[in-house]
Amino acid sequence: MTTGADMRVQGGLPDYLIVGGGTSGCVLAARLTENPGVRVLLVEAGPDLTEESQPADIRSGNPSRAFFTREFFFDGLMARFGAVPTVPDAPRPAAKYEQARVLGGGSAINGMLGNRGAPADYDEWEALGAEGWNWASTLPYFRKLERDLDASGDLHGSDGPVPISRPASCLKVSFSSESDLWEATPSVYSTSSGLTSHIRAARWMS
Repeated sequence: MTTGADMRVQGGLPDYLIVGGGTSGCVLAARLTENPGVRVLLVEAGPDLTEESQPADIRSGNPSRAFFTREFFFDGLMARFGAVPTVPDAPRPAAKYEQARVLGGGSAINGMLGNRGAPADYDEWEALGAEGWNWASTLPYFRKLERDLDASGDLHGSDGPVPISRPASCLKVSFSSESDLWEATPSVYSTSSGLTSHIRAARWMS
């Protein structure tokens, strides 16, 4: 990954241009550049933060600090949200739409918290036509992402780029059976009943 100026110095054009350095854009750029022969230009409207230059508001584990630092957001964005199914003809007034404007996007301003969705949600996606997006198909990619410092087993990764840990209070939670929690404590991810718990992830920057 390089800046536009660096790309001109190297000569030629990038193989891929990614517009938007949010969560998905950064992941896509990182994956593409695993091939050393590929040049990627990642364009982000917000500040280009490095691990050394991250301000305290973003480093904080309290997500409200970054969320209320308005320099990390686009101003004036509005959106019309989906219709209410029971009132299909109801008007949809524009409402404020929060969108991060910083390298890393929403993942940079969420207090380094993360959680997986409930397995049933992914299975529903496939049932609605998103082939390959069921829970069994997406779980390997969750595992590939993680270097879990607390848990092991079929639901957790051990050698991924993002370290995962849990607060001590989370590790003390107990459940009546594995039908409530697919894997015994300290797993805090998705459950058959839809229960999720936050994890703490150190932000990965390259």
